[in-house]
Amino acid sequence: MLLDLLAEYRSRDGSFDCVVPGSGGKDSSYVSHQLKYKYGMHPLTVTWAPFMYTDVGWQNYVAFKDHGFDNLLCFPDGIIHRKLTRLAFELLETPGTVRLWPEGVRLPHRREIQDPADFLRRERRGRIRRLDEEFDKPAEPVSDWKNFYYKGSGLDELVEHGLQAGLLAKDEVANHDFMFYRPPSEAAMAEVKPSDALVFLFTRNGCRRRNYYYSVDHTGFQSNFDGRSEGTYSKYASLDDKTDGFHFYLAYIKFGIARATSDAAHEIRDGHFDARGGRGPRAPLRRGIPQDIL
Repeated sequence: MLLDLLAEYRSRDGSFDCVVPGSGGKDSSYVSHQLKYKYGMHPLTVTWAPFMYTDVGWQNYVAFKDHGFDNLLCFPDGIIHRKLTRLAFELLETPGTVRLWPEGVRLPHRREIQDPADFLRRERRGRIRRLDEEFDKPAEPVSDWKNFYYKGSGLDELVEHGLQAGLLAKDEVANHDFMFYRPPSEAAMAEVKPSDALVFLFTRNGCRRRNYYYSVDHTGFQSNFDGRSEGTYSKYASLDDKTDGFHFYLAYIKFGIARATSDAAHEIRDGHFDARGGRGPRAPLRRGIPQDIL
């Protein structure tokens, strides 16, 4: 499926043929490097800056683009972004609703990329609860974005809430087009092929440790300078943003689990260890990752 898809969109003159949203972290580094150096694609990588870069996050971003990738780094209007972030927290109880997604999917409409394949870096398992018949698909339908990525409230709801709360002024809203926060309409996306954002790791096993080791070897990725990350035992995931701890604390308040539990559950699913803490069937050593998942 993946080979057929790439063959359909691969450019013959070196021009961009796919868009990969990413931070320069382990997952986006893995996807970008695989597409370019294993499959001969010509990705344009796009980075929506985190709220507050960490030192290791910035270093990994620079190392990533310096290892052979064209990249567009987007910093939004700081005033508008802070206000929308506060509104997302007040209305949706999450600080991370207003980043990353729209930028990648808007590019086909703003740049001269003819019919690009738009690849997302992550697997969906554990992030989105779908009906069984909808889960096993290689793409994220446009119709799902509002419910699954904006928690049922899109930009218009956030702006209206801001106006009512007095956090946004009418002239402020009238003089800002909110381009980076408003995804294209379903009609506009239908004009681009493929019309849905494709999940690269749908065709690969979504192994976080595999992606980590791979990105260390191929894109200069570094793990957390301080050892394990805040609130967990791991050191290589969600490193770029200083506000990530707030995100996981909110998860603890809402769901009763925090970052360490989430990481452990993920690694049990990946087969690195079992539910009792023993080594799982796919537990990798530093150089012992089974070749069939590379």
